[in-house]
Amino acid sequence: IEPSVRDAVSPQTAYLMNRVLSGVITDGTGRAAAGLKLPLAGKTGTTDNNTDAWFIGYSPTLTVGVWVGFDEPRSLGSRETGALAALPIWRAFMEEALRNELPEEFPEPPGINIVSVDRHTGLKANLRASCSPVIYRTFVDVDGVRWIVDFKTSDHGGGGLETFLDREQERYRVQLERYGRVLALLDDRPQRLALYFPLVGGWREWAPSA
Repeated sequence: IEPSVRDAVSPQTAYLMNRVLSGVITDGTGRAAAGLKLPLAGKTGTTDNNTDAWFIGYSPTLTVGVWVGFDEPRSLGSRETGALAALPIWRAFMEEALRNELPEEFPEPPGINIVSVDRHTGLKANLRASCSPVIYRTFVDVDGVRWIVDFKTSDHGGGGLETFLDREQERYRVQLERYGRVLALLDDRPQRLALYFPLVGGWREWAPSA
């Protein structure tokens, strides 16, 4: 029997998630792997009471997962998170496995626009004017909708996830809607705004204010 094969998500959505998870390496809990200087993406994970620590990451050609824990569940120690216990193992393996491979970027499908944004103003960056620091946002056309997604490394500090997401949405609403207004000058597509928090697996999306 031949297995049924289908795309779970669109190429544009997959590329967007690659960009988000690449941010875990460049700016998030996976920063220890940034020194490999390769296109990489991934996600750390730590369960309650530090019982399990893991890192699952990938390049365009190789996906590797590392789990650290005991056969009989017990705490690894209060500091043994995915970033500290599992990521160094993953990094060492990937460094050897990809040593002789030329860097290969994640493929970019049609319908993607990369826009540089000045972190201080939230406006489209003028690179000739040496705007710094610059953040790169991915804007993906899916069914005619322009998504503006930002990832943050905030942690809810043990409080409720929904309360945390409510608070963070209000905190970053103005900034993301400012990005949206800049992009609206380029086209009149409908927009969706979103925040992604890799540390807590949180996602919040909304339509911009009229």
